[in-house]
Amino acid sequence: MPSSRTTAQIITKARELADQTQYLTSGDAFVPDAEAVGRVNDALSNLWEMLLTRDAEPLITRRVSLSAPGDADEPNFPTDFYKLVGFWVLDGGHYRRLTRLQEDELDDYNYDPARTDTPRHYLLRSTGTTGYYTNIIRPQLFPSPGSTPRTYRLDYVPDAPRMALTPEDDAIDEIELPNHWWRWLEYEVAIGLLVKEESDPSGLMSQQQKAEGLILRSMTDMDYSEPKRVKDVRGITARARFNRDLERWRRERW
Repeated sequence: MPSSRTTAQIITKARELADQTQYLTSGDAFVPDAEAVGRVNDALSNLWEMLLTRDAEPLITRRVSLSAPGDADEPNFPTDFYKLVGFWVLDGGHYRRLTRLQEDELDDYNYDPARTDTPRHYLLRSTGTTGYYTNIIRPQLFPSPGSTPRTYRLDYVPDAPRMALTPEDDAIDEIELPNHWWRWLEYEVAIGLLVKEESDPSGLMSQQQKAEGLILRSMTDMDYSEPKRVKDVRGITARARFNRDLERWRRERW
């Protein structure tokens, strides 16, 4: 079950796990609060990356509807966009998934910038940077939708949340996560505290591995409503999409 923790609660639990609460009674914390907050945010980022590298992105994926007004070719992605999971366009009352193009495929695609139609493909483009980091991403659509308003659906992984001891413009002081995630996060912070103390963190690392296994297992066992089944090996869905695209191509050609 999900539960809430404040930044202060996470730090307190990590200090308990690292057996560093004795510093608090003496009034001189071994790791000051400001540094501890930084370790919490590092741990959150590491948690996000662990989920992504272990193919557990469904656990942190969000779904939003986007629209592009008539004076814009492409929609704006959410400001907390980090990784794209799926991208669809509403076409004839149904959402059709857009496929990704790569830079070296543009010539093969024979891209005509003057052509406008319902998009079929996309290419992610950077429209802004902070230093060396690309922080503004927008899709370039092929063919261009032109001035026709379109509706899109986006599945994406957001940035890892940023925490603080008190709420700030871009930081929160409380977050809700599943219980196993809290254990992993608190162990991650506590391991960092022990490393700074030059103590052995292997015991906590072993416990963190167990929490990680529970997190990943929760993804595979998320839906018990029906037994697993063989996927659509006959390609019924793919054939229907091919026939629809073929019919559209015939209409455009003739």
